[in-house]
Amino acid sequence: MAGRHPARKLVIDPGILYSSYFGGNFAEAAQDVTLDAGGNVYITGYTDSVNFPTVLGSFDVSSNGDFDVFVW
Repeated sequence: MAGRHPARKLVIDPGILYSSYFGGNFAEAAQDVTLDAGGNVYITGYTDSVNFPTVLGSFDVSSNGDFDVFVW
């Protein structure tokens, strides 16, 4: 495999500060990402998944046809 050097250390620069995986069984797209002063990450976007992950207290956890928006 071209470019593969198992004896060399993998360096990711700049380093990864945040990482996550979320989504459902169909299409999702993040439209914007921002940080607050405390370092919390907020993601807005849309989903077409009926099983998009929600948390207790979410405004609306049901699929409302076509695409729904999210703030995560």
